[in-house]
Amino acid sequence: MYNCYNGKILNVNLTEKKYWVEQIPDEWVLNYIGGEGFGAKYLSLNLPENVDPL
Repeated sequence: MYNCYNGKILNVNLTEKKYWVEQIPDEWVLNYIGGEGFGAKYLSLNLPENVDPL
């Protein structure tokens, strides 16, 4: 089994041609399961409230 978790999220802004790396908080590892859990939490924090889910 491969260990793919490194505790980071890579953000890429293609419009502005910029990128940055964010650390995944340790509490996310304990409270959310895997990449899907991290992704759902990250989206919930970074998308506007009125965004259409589809």
